[in-house]
Amino acid sequence: MTEFCAPGKIMLTGEYAVLQGATALAFPTKFGQKMQVTPVNSGLYWLSKDPNGEWFSARWDGQEKLVTSSDQDIANALHRLLCTARNLNPSFQPFQYKVECMLEFPLNWGLGSSSTLIALIAQWANIDALDLFKKSWKGSGYDVAVAMTKSQIAYKIVEQKPEWHSVSFSPPNPDEWFFVHQNKKQSTYSEIDRIKNKRISSEMILKLDAINQVILNKPNSLELIDALHKHEQIISAFIEKPMLSKQLNTTLFTKSLGAWGGDFFLTQTHNTQIIKDLGFKTFFSWKEFVLY
Repeated sequence: MTEFCAPGKIMLTGEYAVLQGATALAFPTKFGQKMQVTPVNSGLYWLSKDPNGEWFSARWDGQEKLVTSSDQDIANALHRLLCTARNLNPSFQPFQYKVECMLEFPLNWGLGSSSTLIALIAQWANIDALDLFKKSWKGSGYDVAVAMTKSQIAYKIVEQKPEWHSVSFSPPNPDEWFFVHQNKKQSTYSEIDRIKNKRISSEMILKLDAINQVILNKPNSLELIDALHKHEQIISAFIEKPMLSKQLNTTLFTKSLGAWGGDFFLTQTHNTQIIKDLGFKTFFSWKEFVLY
């Protein structure tokens, strides 16, 4: 048996705009996914779990024919992904294994069940995860880069090619910064399709990149809140959605993370009761959430 692991991800800045050349700041999370692979004589036996239990299972025979599956669409997508990996490395023969995947977070948290899976399969197949991503998935690929490097990164797409470098960031007084789960799963694909015909101006991209520089220069709490608030305003205008604080009708500072409308948001407060009063039950401090 061989085990592989990959961290989940959180995008602090650059949501939507990274698809059009802006730089995104993204961090690995302490919650990720593990995969155990055990050779068998013939066929592929696949099981995926999260903390709530089994959420997908499938079996293919030795001729790669699907025998049983709990979800036909997921099985088809997984088959395509494995075949793509094999095309990138013909010595990779996945249909001779028993595979068990374990998410360390509930599926609806949106921390990267797909991106971590791509990174895991790439490790297993001994191929580049971003090569596998580009041939099989939509999006910018920042999440796969985080899962692959297991580090904080600044990520951008230059002439349709991803570029990134490692960064190091932690907010002042990290015990006062919280990632709050909204208990809603936003479809990244549908959001990408919704804004695919919208163009963000070069001026806005320059402003977003300047905000990243402020963040990486280790500002105090007020400066950081101001920078993230300006980022929220720019993205709000671009995607034509109200800022999260307006959606929640709160004066509490909030910063949307990833596709707006679901998953996690970031906030800063001395009193977590305020978060609970808004109806949110699942939240983590920066130290509890971000992997260093």
